[in-house]
Amino acid sequence: MSLVIEHLSKLFSMSSNTKAIQALASAATVSAAPVGAKLFASGDVCENFVIVASGEARVQLSTKTGRDMTLFRLLPGQSCALTTSCLLSESPYYAEGVAETDLELITIPSSAFREALQASPDMMRFLLSDYAGRIAEMTALVDRLTSRDLSAELAEFLLIRADHSDMISLSHKSIADELGTAREVVSRKLKDWEKQSWVELHRGVLKVLNREALGRLSR
Repeated sequence: MSLVIEHLSKLFSMSSNTKAIQALASAATVSAAPVGAKLFASGDVCENFVIVASGEARVQLSTKTGRDMTLFRLLPGQSCALTTSCLLSESPYYAEGVAETDLELITIPSSAFREALQASPDMMRFLLSDYAGRIAEMTALVDRLTSRDLSAELAEFLLIRADHSDMISLSHKSIADELGTAREVVSRKLKDWEKQSWVELHRGVLKVLNREALGRLSR
């Protein structure tokens, strides 16, 4: 219970002693989802408000061409704006959620969630603000896709995702899904950059060799 209250208090920036937080905590359950698990699919009915307690998930949209485009990620302590939207509008999901790592989830039934919102204007204001932020992110994504320089985007992505040893443990398909493009496009660019000694490619892993060159391209 203490873990649930802690996450709820941080998420909504409210005291753990407020009635709304206590009501949500009493209705909450904690569950686990393994890496790769599908948390929800397009067309599913939304029955619970969910908070990521630990791990990382992504929300993605399948295009007509069969590609998966990442809309946003969920990190520890965050809730899903799409879930909030579906709960408030009583509409089904239009995208899917996937566990990128092993997850620990805090789940609250929709009935308890709605009752808490009705009892707490502060909680409602927070959720609307969070939802507006996600809408802004997706608007920026649409703008990026309609006026994109894929080479610059890929270079920036590699620089951001490389760890302290300049390694990135992602397949070409995973990178393509992140950028909303085809795996073949990403593979072709990476192979070109490997010839220029900017990156070093291995199965499921790549290493950034020339940050300066990628940095110039990403500007």
